[in-house]
Amino acid sequence: MKTKQFMASLNHKLKILTVVCLLMFSISGMAAKRNIYQIKIYTLENAQQEQGIDKYLKEAFIPAMHRAGISKVGVYKPVEEDENAGKLMCVFIPFKSIDEFEKLESKLSEDRQYKFVPRQ
Repeated sequence: MKTKQFMASLNHKLKILTVVCLLMFSISGMAAKRNIYQIKIYTLENAQQEQGIDKYLKEAFIPAMHRAGISKVGVYKPVEEDENAGKLMCVFIPFKSIDEFEKLESKLSEDRQYKFVPRQ
């Protein structure tokens, strides 16, 4: 039974990733220069984890991205009618270049506000 649940969850994640990738490629095809995108997928086991990740993204991660010069960060969750609602959360981060992507971790490690925010 666990294998079946795992495969259903994996299938759902792949569908989300496929849609995001298609969106990403269509957006990058419209622009003259290409962007780099990072997709983070969080798998949540309960409402407490969901609330913790929501708080972390809202109060720490997204403000840190803004301070690092990344103004548009997307956070996506399944709609409540979806059987996986509350189980997955996707974060979509656009970068202007590979250099910006590679420097992000050092910017975050130097960001005192981000560094000392308690995470759950």
